[in-house]
Amino acid sequence: MAIGEKLQSCLDVGDQLAGVGLSVRFNSHLISIWHRAGSNQKSIDAILATVLEELPAELKPKPDNYFYKKHSDHAGFKAPAPEPTGPIPAIQAPKA
Repeated sequence: MAIGEKLQSCLDVGDQLAGVGLSVRFNSHLISIWHRAGSNQKSIDAILATVLEELPAELKPKPDNYFYKKHSDHAGFKAPAPEPTGPIPAIQAPKA
C-alpha cells in the first residue's frame, strides 16, 4: 500500500497525510495513520475502507477488532498553546 498512491488520494479535499506506522506484535498488528483533519468523517471513512481493502486476507482484522482514534482523544495529548494575538512586544537591548 503506497502512501502517495492510495492513502493520500482517498482523503477529502484539504486533508493531508502526515505519516504512517506499523507495529508488528506477538498477537496483533497496529497500523497508525496520521492525517491533518481528524474531525473530517469523509477522510476517516475513506482511510478505513482503503486500508481494509488493501490488506492481505491474513492481516485483515475481524469487523469488531479495529477502530479510529483521533490524536486529541489520546490520554497524553496536550493541545498546543493558542497563538498570541495583538502586537508583539519589542525586545530591548540591555543598557551599557
